[in-house]
Amino acid sequence: IGARWLAHRFQRGEMSVRRVAVVAVADDAGLERIAHRLAMRGIEVVSLTAISPARIGRSGFLGAARTAVGNVRQALAVRKLDGVYLFLSWRERRHIDELKAALAPLPVPVFLFADREIERLLSRGREQVGDLVGFELQRAPLSRLDRATKRLLDIAVASTALVVLSPLMALTALAILVETGRPVFFRQSRKGFGARPFAILKFRSMTVQENGAQITQATKNDVRVTRLGRVLRRTSIDELPQLFNVLAGDMSIVGPRPHAVAHDDHYDGLIGSYAFRQHVKPGITGWAQVNGWRGETREVDQMKSRVEHDIWYINNWSLWLDVKIIAMTALKILFDEQAY
Repeated sequence: IGARWLAHRFQRGEMSVRRVAVVAVADDAGLERIAHRLAMRGIEVVSLTAISPARIGRSGFLGAARTAVGNVRQALAVRKLDGVYLFLSWRERRHIDELKAALAPLPVPVFLFADREIERLLSRGREQVGDLVGFELQRAPLSRLDRATKRLLDIAVASTALVVLSPLMALTALAILVETGRPVFFRQSRKGFGARPFAILKFRSMTVQENGAQITQATKNDVRVTRLGRVLRRTSIDELPQLFNVLAGDMSIVGPRPHAVAHDDHYDGLIGSYAFRQHVKPGITGWAQVNGWRGETREVDQMKSRVEHDIWYINNWSLWLDVKIIAMTALKILFDEQAY
């Protein structure tokens, strides 16, 4: 209650914990965002000088910097200032130095705030080696605790699903035998965690069992898909045997979808970040699939979008994200037009 009361007073400008002068290289939307974020933390902006981004790289910046310093001087003459806040891109090293030199005579601390790019970097993990400090650019594969937590979820979900869905799986196997005979299961080589190969299991839904150097993706109204297979693929029932892959430890419930080895080799040469998908175990469902990137990928850009979603998942993994994706998958099965 106290925090909400303070935030309300801060936002209305009725209270503040410090007074500052702000110099920002930003457009109107950027200024509004800066002012809002400061107000929410009880920072009163006594002086605000905006420098148009259009003046960056021109000789006019030095004149704008002098104007900003003049405004800070005027504010300092009227009220006590707790600091000067600078908001500009860290790439503009020369402009930062010019502002720093111009503000040097003033008896107030000067703070340079991170731009969006640096802000994202600073929010990552850090490594300190003596007096050396490094920031994480790429998240490593999940920690031991993360892997243990994810594995427990996989075992719990896969075991429960196999018990609950065993009658459906038995009926599906029987229907395949009646329609097209053996084999009931389709096995195909895929690459798992660290590119380690494993055999993925599916209910057979096609008349072919490709598993070589060239594999043709299933397309809409593909003649190779059996009548029963269309139903199995549309409802994702053909994927249920992968629950055994999860229990065996080759797959997770949630993760990047594994592709045929031939497709891995093909796209690995076209998309630089493709192999990054193998930093975690592949999944029965994934962040890309629940966001619409499922099924056939005719264009390289389609696969790039899928890979981008997979990498985002790896970099932002949490137990609750897995639970969210599982719930989204349950809904997606009923309304996904890309399943064929």
